[in-house]
Amino acid sequence: MLNAGSVFGVYPYPFRYESGEILVAVEQSDPFYTYTRVCRGARVEKVIASPPGTILIHPVEPLTLPKQVTRFLEIRFPPVVVEPLAEKTLYVTFPLDIGVFIEGKGDIEKMDVFSLREPQYSLYGPSDRGVITRYHESGITGQIPTTDPFREGVMRLALKNASRNWIEVSRAVFENTNMVLFHDEMVGMTARMEIFSGLVAETKIGDRPFREGMKRSVGLSSGRKATFVEQKGFLMEHGAADGI
Repeated sequence: MLNAGSVFGVYPYPFRYESGEILVAVEQSDPFYTYTRVCRGARVEKVIASPPGTILIHPVEPLTLPKQVTRFLEIRFPPVVVEPLAEKTLYVTFPLDIGVFIEGKGDIEKMDVFSLREPQYSLYGPSDRGVITRYHESGITGQIPTTDPFREGVMRLALKNASRNWIEVSRAVFENTNMVLFHDEMVGMTARMEIFSGLVAETKIGDRPFREGMKRSVGLSSGRKATFVEQKGFLMEHGAADGI
């Protein structure tokens, strides 16, 4: 049985992980194997008709459950006032899902995705031109906060005020284009937000962890350990603060 601190990783099967809220197991049932997952009362079973292989359990981007409603993640946080032509770094949290992948003959395939969180959604922008977002409320800190790694990750967010005015920021919207998560005993992601005015800002996801030793998670967009390709970024044209 795996312990709680090692649930994210690569494991040969058969194996079994069980805590008070999660059961993930691959057990032999001749001549095949049976995959079982129980989370929040929901149970999934699948037959694996292949020789013994490996299972990857990784944190994944929170944009596919209960189905792929949106490709945008919105993080709201207490208002931050940034002085002109300055850059500040802070830490916020984001929701995450848990992905289960099967690997064999060099190929990795998604087998299951589940979450301990009930997803919330919002609308960024006006109803005729805005986008639906996966919504998350976060506090802000100047240091890496402690989180439940089954429910939340930590984002290091660099805010750059490229304007000559003081700007208030209280939300950031990211597009799921090569969204890269990293993990050890916690889950992390880096991002950057360049603010051009009170109405316009651009966000980008980084391709490096914010501390040494973190491992790259498998991305749902490709289902395999893809090489990161820098995204163009998402242009927030409807304001970066409430009331704009």
